[in-house]
Amino acid sequence: MKSLNSKKSNFMLKILLFGLLLSYGGCSDKTSQTKQAEKDAQATPREVTKPKPIVFEFADSNGKNIKITFDNQKLVFNNFPDKIVMLDFFGKRCPPCLAEIPHLVEVQKKYKKDFVILGIQVQERMNVFDRASFIKSHNINYIIVDDDKSWDFTSFIQQVTGWKGSIPFMLIFTPTGEIFIHYSGMAPQEMIEGDIKKLLKLYPSKSKK
Repeated sequence: MKSLNSKKSNFMLKILLFGLLLSYGGCSDKTSQTKQAEKDAQATPREVTKPKPIVFEFADSNGKNIKITFDNQKLVFNNFPDKIVMLDFFGKRCPPCLAEIPHLVEVQKKYKKDFVILGIQVQERMNVFDRASFIKSHNINYIIVDDDKSWDFTSFIQQVTGWKGSIPFMLIFTPTGEIFIHYSGMAPQEMIEGDIKKLLKLYPSKSKK
C-alpha cells in the first residue's frame, strides 16, 4: 500500500513539474513575441521611392520636337493627348516596309481625328534633301522621324517589348499609353483598321467634329 502511494506521489510530482515547465515556456514565448511586436511597431517604415519618369525627345522630319514620357509603366505621347498612337519602326531600304506605306497613308487619312502614326526610320540616316524626297515620292501624310536622338527611344522599345530588331515592327497604343497590340512584319490594312475600331469603342473619340 505504501509502495502504491509512493508511486502516486512521484507521478503527481512529475505532472506538477511538467506543468510548471510548460507554463514557464509559454510565458517566455509570449514575452519574446511581445518584445518583437514592440520593436516592429517602433521601427521606422521604409519610404518607397517612385521611379522618375524617363523622357525621350527628338525631332520629326519637319523639325518639330517630339516628346514621349515613360511613367508608371505607360508611354505618354505629350504631342498627341487623347489619341491612338501607332509607332511604325521601318527602314528606307526595307521592301515590306515600303510596301506597307500606302496602307498606312490610307489609315492615317481615314482616322486622322483620333489616330496618329509615328514612323521611325531605323536604317542609315537620310540627309534633309533625301528625306524630303522620300516623303514626297511615297505621298506620306504621317509623321516621320529620322533623327539620331531617336536611337535611345528605339533601344528602349526593344528592351521593354523584347523586339529583336526585324522590321517593319508596329505598336498601337491606347490613348492612355498602354500597348494594345503589336505587329511583327507587314499587317493587312483591314487588321489595322479593325484594331483601331476596337479602341474607338473602348475609348470614345474626344475630338471635335
